Amino acid sequence: MIGLTVLAVLIGYVITAWVVIKRLPNKKAKWIALAIFILIPTWDEILGRIYFKSLCETEGGGQTFKTVELGKEYFLRPGEIDMDTAGRLPAKGGELNIKKVEENFSVMRKSTEISRIIKINKYEVVVAERATANVLVLARHTDFNYFGGWVARHSVAHVTAIRCPLPDDSYRQFYAATFKPAKSND
Repeated sequence: MIGLTVLAVLIGYVITAWVVIKRLPNKKAKWIALAIFILIPTWDEILGRIYFKSLCETEGGGQTFKTVELGKEYFLRPGEIDMDTAGRLPAKGGELNIKKVEENFSVMRKSTEISRIIKINKYEVVVAERATANVLVLARHTDFNYFGGWVARHSVAHVTAIRCPLPDDSYRQFYAATFKPAKSND
C-alpha cells in the first residue's frame, strides 16, 4: 500500500512538473524550472553527502592519547573463546580480551543525532582509566552514519546507513592501538 502511495505521488509530481514547464515562455525558464523540480526532492541528499564527507574527514576515526601496556591476563590464549566476536569464535592467541578490558577500564558509549533533516548520527566510544581521581581519557573513536536523503529514507522498507570510517577501521583495531602487551623481562 505504501509503495502504491509513493508511486502515485511520484506520478503526480512528474505530471505537475511537466505541466508547469510546458507553460513557461522560453527555454531558459524551462531549464531553471526543471532544475528546481529535480532539486526539490533531492537537495537534502546532495547537502547531506557533502556534510557527511566533511564530518568523516574532520572528526571521524580513532584517536589514542595514551597507550597502556597490559599483562598477559588481558590477552586471549589460543583456543580460548572470544566473547566479543559475533560468532563466539576461538582465539588464535594474543588478541585483546575486550570484555576484560571493559571490566577494568571505563568505556563510555554515546550516540547523538547530529541532524534530523539530514539524518546523520554520531557514535562515540571513549576509553578512560577508572582508578584515577581525575578522569584520564586514553582514547576516543568516532563513527558517523548517514541514512540518505528524504527520498531514499522513505522509498524503501529497510534503510541502511553509510558508515565512516569504513568498516575495516574496526573497534578491535582501535582497542589494539590503545592497549599493548607489556614487554616481558625474559
